[in-house]
Amino acid sequence: MTIRSWPRRTPVWFLGCLVCCGSLANSAEPGEPEGWTPELILRHKVVGEIAIAPGGARVAFSVSTAVMEDDKSEWISQIHVADADGANGRQLTRGDKSATSPEWSPDGTSIAFLSPRTGPKANLWRIRIDGGEAEQITDEKGGILSFLWAPDGRSIAFLMPDPKTDAEERAERERRDAFVVNENHKRARLYVVSLQPGENSVRGVRRLTAGEMHCGGQVGGRNYDWSPDSTRIVFTHQPTPLVDDWQKSDVSVVSLASGKITALLSTDAAESQPFFSPDGESVAFVCSEIPPRWAFASRLKIVRADGGSTTTLAESHDLKPALLGWSADGTSVLISETFGTVNRVWSIPVDGAAPVAVTSAGAMVSQPVLDSTRTRM
Repeated sequence: MTIRSWPRRTPVWFLGCLVCCGSLANSAEPGEPEGWTPELILRHKVVGEIAIAPGGARVAFSVSTAVMEDDKSEWISQIHVADADGANGRQLTRGDKSATSPEWSPDGTSIAFLSPRTGPKANLWRIRIDGGEAEQITDEKGGILSFLWAPDGRSIAFLMPDPKTDAEERAERERRDAFVVNENHKRARLYVVSLQPGENSVRGVRRLTAGEMHCGGQVGGRNYDWSPDSTRIVFTHQPTPLVDDWQKSDVSVVSLASGKITALLSTDAAESQPFFSPDGESVAFVCSEIPPRWAFASRLKIVRADGGSTTTLAESHDLKPALLGWSADGTSVLISETFGTVNRVWSIPVDGAAPVAVTSAGAMVSQPVLDSTRTRM
């Protein structure tokens, strides 16, 4: 259903996921207390992460089920897919290990996801949308935090913290695991893995960041993005994972060909949530006031992808925008932000014009995501 037009008449479509769990009145069995109880909560499935197929025809989403049997007590998530109108829904992954964070391939033929199927830490897997066995993409010790397909579909970028060293693992087994607070930080690093197998069918994994650079930041929102030509990645970083270091977060670009990292800005503000424009010439990002304060008051800004001066966009209502991405024609950016007691989506023109509401004041919008064409949400 078309809800509202973007500025410049770019259409936006809204897609919804619904898991039918039955009515509350029919949930209680004979002899059980009526009304809402913790036991009833655990019987209901929970819809989690959502991903829209390119073009918006289908939706992938995770569904969590409470498993309480024998010595097992946990939520297990599996990935489901359905048409955008809710038809033809089916479960795509199965097993006793969770599958989370579904992301469609750029051609819409497969879905990548995270799962600890072969060990204690989450790794990357891929499964074809028409079914079959899932294929393991990475086998890393650190545990992957998040990932993002390259637009050309040939590789995937991901964030992973520094894994424990052999000496640290041995000390842990021997119960010599005391540590000094705020020392030996496990920083999250930016990696890229090729989806084209190399020698002996092994996929090459490259670490793109090192040193005193913790990637991803602390403040909400996505904090890295591919350039449209899949040659560069823009990302947020700060010196350490410490919470207070969000005030030192910066935005840089790394070239996949050379490995060179270039800072886009050098200011006393905290920059985060960078997104490449559709033509790859500019980067939109969220910028704090100077000096950064825990009130998190921020503005949206745009800078050329090779650095330089910035352009400040119109203020958002609450000065706490979560950047979702650019419009398909590059004339505006989309944000999610609190408005009164609800969360709304706004379109903010890059020419400095006032924000335009995309969702109504009476609608609570949670987990908004865009498809790769930037025309559906």
